[in-house]
Amino acid sequence: PLIGAGLALVGFAIGFFAPSPGGAFAEDPHLWHAKQWTAYLNGLMFALALGFGGMIFTIIQHLVRANWSIVVRRLAENAMFTLPFVALAALPLLIGDTGAAVFEWMHVEELLHDPMLKAKAAYLNKSAFGIRFAIYLVLWSAVCLSLWKWSRNQDNAKNAEDAAAFSYKQRFLAPIGLIIFALSMTFGAFDFMMSLDPHWFSTIFGVYYFAGIALTFHAFLVIVCFFLQRSGMLKGVVTAEHYHDLGKFMFGFTVFWTYIGFSQYFLIWYANIPEETHWFQYRAHGQWLTLSMVVI
Repeated sequence: PLIGAGLALVGFAIGFFAPSPGGAFAEDPHLWHAKQWTAYLNGLMFALALGFGGMIFTIIQHLVRANWSIVVRRLAENAMFTLPFVALAALPLLIGDTGAAVFEWMHVEELLHDPMLKAKAAYLNKSAFGIRFAIYLVLWSAVCLSLWKWSRNQDNAKNAEDAAAFSYKQRFLAPIGLIIFALSMTFGAFDFMMSLDPHWFSTIFGVYYFAGIALTFHAFLVIVCFFLQRSGMLKGVVTAEHYHDLGKFMFGFTVFWTYIGFSQYFLIWYANIPEETHWFQYRAHGQWLTLSMVVI
């Protein structure tokens, strides 16, 4: 926690005192406000990715009845437990005018003069956004907290029959949780990230975010295991074979993430449709181009 707090303070100081056009001394206060909340949204989606990763890792292990992962599954369950609580950090984007600094479609005057936004008004409006977010929150809480609670109850089971009953409950919820994860994560990615540019849309965007979730979480799991073992915990429990398995997942999802990113680019380039190509046009100039090269 102290390291995390220290990094947060350093990051905040760099962002706050950065030279114009951002930072506390920005010449354009509206641009500074937009930068603030866009950075906040980026941080939120990264933190949610860790919770999502714990959720899908736990669900899949129960779904396939995996034995190898039992010793690292508790770490995934703890990451999963944070998801509904971290998600509450999205509330500032729904309250007051904060969301308008980030989302173009929250500006009524833009909506009236833009045919694309007007066509999407039934979906992209603050009330519908709030209702969808409330549904996500309920679903994430129900799945994550149930799996977390049953896992701990299993530790305290008085006999093998009770322990087996909790295992059955978790396995029963796993396929339902998988569907809930897939739909809520996809539509959440549409709402919180793809709608930042409401003139652009991609049916693969949810899969793109999922690829990032999976890659990020497996890397996170390796790092947590490593530091716990350095602290004297999990010795002889998490073995070289576990690191090999997690490494294979990292490698597999690196390839998958690359494949999804390239597929999106290739299909948009090949079709050459104006409403799609402008997304990559932004990313082919200036600092965006540098970042695009770094991603490759």
